[in-house]
Amino acid sequence: SIRHNEGINSSHPVLAKLWMFWGNFFAISEKDFLANYSTGPYQREIIRPNLNQSFEKMVYDVTTSWAMIHHLDNSESAGPKSVTASEAWRRRKKEPATINENHARELLELHTVSPNANYTQEDVIQLAYVMTGWRQKWSKTQLETGSIFFDRDYHQPGKKNVLGKIYKSGKKSLAVAIKDLVNNPHCREFIATKLCRHFITDYPTEEMIIPVIEAWDQSGGALPVIHKAVV
Repeated sequence: SIRHNEGINSSHPVLAKLWMFWGNFFAISEKDFLANYSTGPYQREIIRPNLNQSFEKMVYDVTTSWAMIHHLDNSESAGPKSVTASEAWRRRKKEPATINENHARELLELHTVSPNANYTQEDVIQLAYVMTGWRQKWSKTQLETGSIFFDRDYHQPGKKNVLGKIYKSGKKSLAVAIKDLVNNPHCREFIATKLCRHFITDYPTEEMIIPVIEAWDQSGGALPVIHKAVV
């Protein structure tokens, strides 16, 4: 209700519509009461503050947010060669360490380069390895508010190869991978097309899309400049 009121009655209607666009672009599901408890903070604390930042920063903040990690089950992803893979409790409970590809697949398919980049299933697996270790802190009293942290015991060791680029093991590799993905030409074209489709017409022409891509190139992906080009 708050979001609808903002869209209808805001004194900054263009900003409100941009906020709505990015909130929908980086959508989260209704599983485990996410819609009830997490959508508001996610929209206010992750999406809106990034409207005047770079697309790269927005993608990183969204990717490592509590809402997105829970929505796409990244806490359940553990490298098959990680420290936790050899722990005795896994053998007792018959719970081997396995990766969950949800987050990596959406980061490629929906949030950055799109299928136009011709990534493979192996690229998805390798990016999932990069993302292992990014988890939520759970407790009985702070189920919905535990912070996100990098758990090295869950991280897949060794180098990873995503779309022909090599990434080292460790916490910093995710930021480097996101930087490469958002600077991929397929990402710029994908995002520019979606912006034009949302704000102008269902079938945007090349004449509409190219100025948005040029604004992206000239600004290094600064969202205020990209938004201005769309308007």
